[in-house]
Amino acid sequence: MYFVYVCPLFFVFLVPALAVDWADPTEQVTCTCSSVSSSVCMSKVCQTQIPKQAACFPGSGQVILSNGSKKSLSDIQYGDRVLVGDGTFEEVLDFIHANRDQESQYLRIETQKSMEPLLISANHLIFLFKNKNDEAIFAGNLHVGDHLKRILDNGQTIADEIVDIQLTTSIGYYAPLTPSGTIVVNGIVASNYAVVSNHRLAHQTMSVYRLWIRIFGPILLGEKHEQENIHWLLQGMENLAHFPIVEKLADNTFFDGTTHLSTLK
Repeated sequence: MYFVYVCPLFFVFLVPALAVDWADPTEQVTCTCSSVSSSVCMSKVCQTQIPKQAACFPGSGQVILSNGSKKSLSDIQYGDRVLVGDGTFEEVLDFIHANRDQESQYLRIETQKSMEPLLISANHLIFLFKNKNDEAIFAGNLHVGDHLKRILDNGQTIADEIVDIQLTTSIGYYAPLTPSGTIVVNGIVASNYAVVSNHRLAHQTMSVYRLWIRIFGPILLGEKHEQENIHWLLQGMENLAHFPIVEKLADNTFFDGTTHLSTLK
């Protein structure tokens, strides 16, 4: 890990994969039953191909502002201070990519405490509740019975058990970026990053991009809600993201398209 901390510039080649995840409502999904009870399929493992349209959270996802009000991701502005994973509020530095109108595929995750389900891309990183050592995994690797990290309205952090996971589609996709690399959407703590399995590595590499934003400002990165593709600074590195030597040195794996669903309703 020391190498990761002292050489973040080397791992900048992974940035496009760290910040962008992919979904497409028209892609083919192949599912097999993974759990049977009384001749009834209780859960399924599904495999998808990685398509060409980006997604993280839909525009309907709700974040909490520093004044206590809630705001949809589709209405977030640069500089809005939103609730993040440690219970504090940080500004939204940029949108890695965003689109108001694209229909994309998401996982619909319901928990015991949820008023509204969380919609999130299967290859986006989300935090399991592990006491002080929270673990970020791909949302597609979640199972019913896993516990997510939820922040209540009073600021208390609790473990919230997953009771249902389904595939769905929704309009819009948004990938907000905060200084901590975390954000709370519909009460659940999630990473800013996707595709790669190592949240800490992702955050270290994105420090280069944050520095760019601090120097030049988000206005040079594309108009808000029109940044459908990642910025040219990241796009130019994308072809290097999957180099075997980079993957090996980073001690990282990439999302393989696998999701774990409850029985389809």
